[in-house]
Formats: sequence, structure tokens, C-alpha cells
Amino acid sequence: MSPTNRNHPFFVPLNPNDPLLAYHMPGLYNMDPTMRERELRERELRERELRERELRERMKPGFEVKPPELDQLHPAANPMEHFARHGALTIPTTAGPHHFAAFHPGLNQLERERLALAGP
Repeated sequence: MSPTNRNHPFFVPLNPNDPLLAYHMPGLYNMDPTMRERELRERELRERELRERELRERMKPGFEVKPPELDQLHPAANPMEHFARHGALTIPTTAGPHHFAAFHPGLNQLERERLALAGP
């Protein structure tokens, strides 16, 4: 962003209507709360309609669904194979989420697909 001090040599005035902004703030952040709520409701309605339409498309008789036997699972999706790709002695000591979280039985491929189909 540009420096906020007006006396600064690189000061660039960026008000909400400024064409230098990549987007127009009044459209994004509508000051009128009733307009904001209405836009939010309309957006939620559109998203729900999209989700329902997608679900109906999937429920059509022609939609191909493989039986779970043919669905090749990722090796990490098997909850019994804790050390599928890293040996027991080479557990990484890096910062971040605990690596066993990737092997949680609730996170395997079928479960993820079921949760994705169920929606929020």
C-alpha cells in the first residue's frame, strides 16, 4: 500500500472510488446494512441452488458411481498403515499439524466424498 502520510513523496491517494484500486469498494462493502444483508441472502440462495442442482445431477440414473471395491484408495487412506510411506524411525520433526492426522480413519477417500456430498 502507499504510505499514509500525505507529505510522503510516494503518497498515492486511494479513496474507495479510485480507479487505481483493482476493485470498487462500494460494490464490495456496501455501506447500507439492508443492502448488505440482501446481497448476502441472494448469494446464499444462489449457492444453495447450485449445490442442489449439482446434487440432482448426481442423483440422475445415468450418473456413473464406481462400487467401492474398484475405488483405489490412496495408500495413506488405510487407517491400519500408519507407517505406509515413512519408516517408524524417520518421523519428521517439523512444525505443523501432527502427521498422523493424515491417517485418521475419518479422513479416508470415501469418507471425504461422503462429507463433500452431504454439504456443509
